Amino acid sequence: MNDNCKNILKMFRLRAGISQEEAASALSISIHTLYNYETYSNYSRKNMPPEEIILEMMDLYITDPDPARRKMRQFYMGIMYLCETNQIFGNIFCGVKSRNLPEAFINYQSELEDVQSMERQMRRVIIDDQIDDHETEVAGAFLKELLESTFANIDFAVSAMDRTAIPPKVQKKLHLKKGSIMNERRASIYETERLSAACR
Repeated sequence: MNDNCKNILKMFRLRAGISQEEAASALSISIHTLYNYETYSNYSRKNMPPEEIILEMMDLYITDPDPARRKMRQFYMGIMYLCETNQIFGNIFCGVKSRNLPEAFINYQSELEDVQSMERQMRRVIIDDQIDDHETEVAGAFLKELLESTFANIDFAVSAMDRTAIPPKVQKKLHLKKGSIMNERRASIYETERLSAACR
């Protein structure tokens, strides 16, 4: 992974071995539009790519013969993109990252054990389908451990995906679209309409 590459979209494109020209053609956008998308961040707030384009990029850039692993890699790309472009999401998931596998696995096991050690207490709390005042301390502690375990699970999954080699012979063929490049004016109109519809 090229950690010096700031933008997630650019990083995953380079990782897939796809040039800007190839990606722009496959996505039916201009190279200039792709460049703008690849420089978007939650600090610049300019040239935000439509969600449909992000989904197409996830499909284009993630190549893996195993469907489950491919889905997880796309999940990882989605999380990394949202962390980079959405302040609320980034604030919640900013700790999610790829670690070395032994460290990620030990952390996952440790957090899982913390959750399991509190399951009996939590079972007593929720048996009546509500959490009473005198049970909030146990419930709060359990939920804290559960959230920490969830993030440890994601860390481990991301780390495993990041270190799973893809056979070099399985390379996705790019389906380049001719004559349907979205110009900047059309992209701007599309984005304005999308944002307007979202506000209704």
